[in-house]
Amino acid sequence: MTPAMRFLCICSWLVCLLNGNVFAHEGRPVFIQVKSLNSTARSTDGEQQSYSLQWKIPPVFAPGTEPSISLSGKECSSKMFPGSQGLIGKMRYTCNFSSKRPGVKITYPDVNPALSSLLVFLDDGGSSQHVFSGPETLLIQIPDSENVFNIARQYINGGIKHILLGWDHLLFVLCLLILAGSTRRILITISGFTLAHSLTLVLTALTIISLPILLVEALIALSIVVLAAETFRGKLNPTQQSLTWRYPALVASLFGLLHGFGFASILGGLGLPQNMKMTALMCFNLGIELGQLVFIAVVLVFIAFARKIAMVKRQQDNFVRFTIYLAGITASYWMVQRLVSI
Repeated sequence: MTPAMRFLCICSWLVCLLNGNVFAHEGRPVFIQVKSLNSTARSTDGEQQSYSLQWKIPPVFAPGTEPSISLSGKECSSKMFPGSQGLIGKMRYTCNFSSKRPGVKITYPDVNPALSSLLVFLDDGGSSQHVFSGPETLLIQIPDSENVFNIARQYINGGIKHILLGWDHLLFVLCLLILAGSTRRILITISGFTLAHSLTLVLTALTIISLPILLVEALIALSIVVLAAETFRGKLNPTQQSLTWRYPALVASLFGLLHGFGFASILGGLGLPQNMKMTALMCFNLGIELGQLVFIAVVLVFIAFARKIAMVKRQQDNFVRFTIYLAGITASYWMVQRLVSI
């Protein structure tokens, strides 16, 4: 690696230290629960329906920049419960009765740091409906009924958005692609990673097994460090390749089991609708795989394009080494940051 590349890598690492959110991904959504209270009353304007609104916002906002959560319905009046704060709160609403259920409005005074939202609606009978929305949705309408197509669309989108915003998982996949090299080895390696993380995702989501999430996140960062170190060493000494280089699918499968716990923690934050639990689980996993395939396709297209540019072999190798070097340093920073949080 040339001195200029080392200097650029160190500068990038310093940027990560100065701003820990550069590569960080907050997987938890804005959690909102609306409960229909069995207290319909009559007024001069007709019948009224009461609702309880609760919210929990991930702690990624500076004081005063938290979003406000409110019920959007036909002439609704509200009352704040004592003890409600910016990130955690509860309100009671009384709205003029309408056959159409109210919606929930999210207002950001500053900007939304790519947070999704999960709305859980509990009706009078105790059944629940889940509405998972992306960061661009600021007005969420509670559907009159829940169907399999809406659940499938929501959780597939949720899986795609999570993997494409999960920089730690993407860096691991990138190192796997560099390690595998040939098309055949890439297919086998990625298949092993997919099967492994799908297994632990399902088992954890169904509460059959579990691991502390803070430990899992630190170990995921460690897996990137280990893979980057092995890949970098193999690039420097092609004649002395380790077990990782010879059997990348085995390494991908072992670490894939670990990454599945990370995916499951995100799904746990989104919740699973009780009457369509398996549908939501399978669709979320499908979304992860689709997002992963999109990322792999983009990387392979970039590699094919780069090979057409007039670059000598030495420059190509230096660029690959620089990429691995940066991935390892970034993951090391994540690992230390997450270990401190345990």
